[in-house]
Amino acid sequence: LDCKHTCCSVCLQQMRTSQKDVRCPWCRGVTKLPPGFSVSQLPDDPEVLAVIAIPHASEHTPVFIKLP
Repeated sequence: LDCKHTCCSVCLQQMRTSQKDVRCPWCRGVTKLPPGFSVSQLPDDPEVLAVIAIPHASEHTPVFIKLP
């Protein structure tokens, strides 16, 4: 997000305030999306992906993460 926080795209999709805006669940900052741009097109955070990467998992494999 523009505020540099990272959140699951499924969660962000559910929290959209409008077709153009996504509100961060952590700081409530607003990220404005370009016309025709979906939440699923937001970039992935490579640091988060490195932590949760599971070898041989497909994109449809559910992943559960225990947060500290």
